[in-house]
Amino acid sequence: MARKATGQLILRETGYFGRYWAIVDGKRTRISVPLNTFNRDLAEQELARLVAASASPKDAGIETFGEAVERVHPLIIESHVDNARQQGVDADHIERIRMYAKDEIARLRKYAVPVIGEMPITEVSPADVCSALRFCREKMGKSHQTMLHLKKHMQDVFAELRRAQLIERNPVRDIDPDDLPRAPTKNARRKPRAVLTDAELGIFLRFSSKHHHHAVRSRQVMSMLARVVGGMRTGDLHGLRWDDLDARTAKFETIFVPREKTGEPDWFCCPDVLRPFLLFWWHLNDCPVEGLVFPASRGDRKGARKIKVSHARGLKRDVAAAFVAARAAGVDAPEKGSDRWAQLFSETSRTRPLDFHSWRRSFVQQTRKARRELDKHSMPLSGHRSSTVHQLYAMGISNEVQTIPAESLPQGLEGIADAWYDWWRSINALAVERAARKGQSLVLSSVSSVENAIVPLLSTQNYSGDPLPALCHAGGRGFESRPPRQSSNLDS
Repeated sequence: MARKATGQLILRETGYFGRYWAIVDGKRTRISVPLNTFNRDLAEQELARLVAASASPKDAGIETFGEAVERVHPLIIESHVDNARQQGVDADHIERIRMYAKDEIARLRKYAVPVIGEMPITEVSPADVCSALRFCREKMGKSHQTMLHLKKHMQDVFAELRRAQLIERNPVRDIDPDDLPRAPTKNARRKPRAVLTDAELGIFLRFSSKHHHHAVRSRQVMSMLARVVGGMRTGDLHGLRWDDLDARTAKFETIFVPREKTGEPDWFCCPDVLRPFLLFWWHLNDCPVEGLVFPASRGDRKGARKIKVSHARGLKRDVAAAFVAARAAGVDAPEKGSDRWAQLFSETSRTRPLDFHSWRRSFVQQTRKARRELDKHSMPLSGHRSSTVHQLYAMGISNEVQTIPAESLPQGLEGIADAWYDWWRSINALAVERAARKGQSLVLSSVSSVENAIVPLLSTQNYSGDPLPALCHAGGRGFESRPPRQSSNLDS
């Protein structure tokens, strides 16, 4: 049990001084005050009065806001989880709730607790809450949306404390909106996000990494899906299943897009330019007929759905490496240090850098450029439900299978899928060679059966007979080869 605070008496030339700890402006501060007496008994009584008047919330049995956050926030999250289970949601949704909870507690610890964390919960006023929000917005330089998220988290904490009858009012609800930092005006200048041209997309897709082969191919296939199929969002890609791609028939004729953000799914006819890339990814993963298309490949969640994963950094790294390799091979590509390089990979005074969501913007811009009838083509195909949001992206509506206009598709990608299969063969051959050197035997997947299945498809899509060479030969550690599946539907 903590020792009761008593303070300290100090005798000086002018009399006794009292020194004790008190909460000042939400922070624990050491105070020294003159007691104006040489009588020790009177000095002790006055010091005891001052200590009692300035007792810390812990000494008085009152929680500080920082302590309340650590105690109450887990209870709030468990309440959300219980409500989700009662509604019958799946395990992935519950896992996402827990993942988002980590962001919430991190915001509270980083932006609210440093300002009002030492204050007792009964003394937090709307002005104190505004101070924390201004600290987040102005001093820490966070966005207006982040400040609103913080405000919602603080409101939830105080609401739980009020339900427990520990406070009388929720100070967040009493905030005067005029006291908060203003939101950006609608007329404020917005910087557009950089997107890749079709030629730059082709350079990126022709690139073969020397390391992390599977991760790079995964981002390339996801990029093609996001660029071609109505600008699929990252959450839709993470939740995409082989059933949604019609993998059981191995034809990949239709694609189901769940549109998790809007809750209004769409069906699309699979464009010919996309089908070879899907077939390659399907063969590379041993021709599955169910399960996730892009599951987590490592960590505790290996094989499960990716949650709170951003591909922006990996995408920029892959694209930059592809440009460097392209220029080394004599191909015209953005040069490091050029204006185009800065536009793609760093924020400028006029543009924001490339990220994975740029594929969605690229689809909208290409569709709008090809067909000026914005609401009729570009907006429904991209899955937007707000013309305002769609206009920002440009600077599905039913279960009917929609056809993506040819003008919306990237051009100049012929033969890249063929080169991917050449790359796959080189990887397997390298693995066999290395295993032979070590005196080991290695069973490979049936590449010939894969060729027999895909060549007829490629020949009907006007692909060139001579595959384009990869700009960077695959090296390093090859894929783990698997025996061919006996239940594959390649001949169907």
